[in-house]
Amino acid sequence: MIEIKKVDISLIDKIVLLDNSYEYEKYSKDTFYDFFNNQYVDIFVAFENDVMLGYIMIMTIFDESNLLKIVVSPNNRNKGVGKFLIDYVKEFLRNKNVKKIFLEVRSDNIIAKSFYIKNGFEKGETRKGYYGEIDGEIFWCNI
Repeated sequence: MIEIKKVDISLIDKIVLLDNSYEYEKYSKDTFYDFFNNQYVDIFVAFENDVMLGYIMIMTIFDESNLLKIVVSPNNRNKGVGKFLIDYVKEFLRNKNVKKIFLEVRSDNIIAKSFYIKNGFEKGETRKGYYGEIDGEIFWCNI
């Protein structure tokens, strides 16, 4: 059974290791320390039998939240872990009276864009050249 835990600083090395399995932008340990020290950022980890399956990180200000990153370990993809994390965060944010979640994704990340649409997000604007030569696409979801 999947269990979600709010991350504390003791898990930083495991999160950095998991983040390194991500195909696109990887965060350094120092970047994660900055996120841990940001009062607006929440990081949640999915575990099963003490094995870290994935994490999701959000930044919430007032009634809007930005999904900063979601990563699922390669051998746990396509098993519902990402959906479980998204659903958990939506409920967490509803309880904080947050109305909308935004995120940004590389235009060439077809798998992620499909995942977000399947999970209730709609495509918004495109930011030309946001990732250098790659555009960024904004998605949003009312919760």
